[in-house]
Amino acid sequence: MTDEAINKAIAEFDGYKSVVFNKGWKGWIFARNSEVQVNIPDYCNDLNAMAKAEDLLSNEQLQTYFSVLRPVVESTAKPGRGYVFTAKASQRAKAFVKTIGKWKK
Repeated sequence: MTDEAINKAIAEFDGYKSVVFNKGWKGWIFARNSEVQVNIPDYCNDLNAMAKAEDLLSNEQLQTYFSVLRPVVESTAKPGRGYVFTAKASQRAKAFVKTIGKWKK
């Protein structure tokens, strides 16, 4: 999935409706009969945005998320350095989308 597709999936999980991206990571939100332009968080590159997204997960989803995140981190880490707390925003975003069942190949 592209960063844009990942960001869209997480934004929609976070409650944003009808997300359509344009340049600069802004998203168009369609609310009733009007359009509102807002900056959608760049979850793939922002650890703070991912921390907020992680707070949205239920306890059960959080357990799944950490199970999915660990191999994602370990696949790119130096031996012995693949700890979940060292995960980059992009790795967290990928694992998050897999956890919520929105991952597409």
